[in-house]
Amino acid sequence: MKVLRELRKSQGISMRDFGNIFGLAESTISLYETGKRQPDNETLLKFAKYFNVSTDYLLGNGQKNKPSAEAKSYSKETADIIARIDRLSPANRAKLSELIDLYLAAQDKK
Repeated sequence: MKVLRELRKSQGISMRDFGNIFGLAESTISLYETGKRQPDNETLLKFAKYFNVSTDYLLGNGQKNKPSAEAKSYSKETADIIARIDRLSPANRAKLSELIDLYLAAQDKK
């Protein structure tokens, strides 16, 4: 997945940091980038979300951008947060959602 390396480098992310975002070893990222190993479908989808590209693009078969009109380009910081949220259990996501609502309500009061 040569394109994975290009996307990662374009964002200025090291293999170690990229692996940490997804709970993967640096060596695993290296194997993906050199084509010696392929990520499973779930991981491929997470990479596509993180970089806001289609899975076809990651696989070298299509357009770079997602065809969806709702596709957004996130900052590195926001994309990192989203990737970490994806790793939470449904129960912990619900708790996080409640916490975010509290922060937003407090922010709106200011």
